[in-house]
Amino acid sequence: MNVKRLGFSAMVLLTLLVTLSGSACKHKDDSKEQEIEAEIELIEDDINAIIGRAACENSNQCGYVEMGSKPCGGPMTFKIYSSLNTDTTLLFEKAAKHVELSEELNRLTGAISTCSVEQPPTVSCQAVCLAD
Repeated sequence: MNVKRLGFSAMVLLTLLVTLSGSACKHKDDSKEQEIEAEIELIEDDINAIIGRAACENSNQCGYVEMGSKPCGGPMTFKIYSSLNTDTTLLFEKAAKHVELSEELNRLTGAISTCSVEQPPTVSCQAVCLAD
């Protein structure tokens, strides 16, 4: 009877350890996910500040930058900017970091998508750069 009791106690202890270790990993993943999401939000705020109003004098000053990453690859969306008053080097660095973090978040969360391809916008100047 004592052997059975010891076997049962060992089984309960083993189950408890496996459950706790699994929840610790999940908690660690959740905090990493939240950290990446917060960093993505900060970068989006930076990008919006860098782009500003996107004022332009002609359509040659208008462009777009890829934002985010779909789980199947390719950009999630595009941001329109004007080269007239935008530090494009800084903008491209921030956008590249945004893509990198989005890819990491997709891997971490096991994200899936329809794998549709976002088409780059056609842009023009109408005092500000706009997508046509």
